[in-house]
Amino acid sequence: MAHVIPALYESASPLRTTHLRDPEGPATSFAVESFMDEIAAAASVDPLDFRLKYLDEARAKAVLTAAAQKSRVGPPPIAEENFASGEIVTGRGIALSTRNGTYVGTVAEVEVNRRTGAVA
Repeated sequence: MAHVIPALYESASPLRTTHLRDPEGPATSFAVESFMDEIAAAASVDPLDFRLKYLDEARAKAVLTAAAQKSRVGPPPIAEENFASGEIVTGRGIALSTRNGTYVGTVAEVEVNRRTGAVA
């Protein structure tokens, strides 16, 4: 049975949407930012700190910092501890996406049942 995630906002977004299948669109951002989280985890560093260290642009840094502050999340779970035991595992990631001069910072925390694959 699929888990339905409740909407955070009940009204339509005032932002104009764009193409979802372009070469530099959401799929590329998702792949790049997922890999950034994997690199940070392999280096045992906070994903936000890792990104901020290698970003040169002040605006990009400000967007990521604001997303982290507004999400009120602490450091991500350590991968080894997270997968050591238990049926439910938690993952957290932070991402920066750019498109036509717009910067978007996103934080997501997801729980997954290892036995069923259900997202909680």
